Amino acid sequence: MARRRITMHANRQVLMRLRQGDSGREIARSGLQKTIDNRL
Repeated sequence: MARRRITMHANRQVLMRLRQGDSGREIARSGLQKTIDNRL
């Protein structure tokens, strides 16, 4: 269950940054996408 919570939090962070106008590259550079990929 904890793994799911971490993944949901990371997904929300990515969506929030996309809404703020950050590019996919900026998000990938920050490491958020790696967090999501490693948890799946």
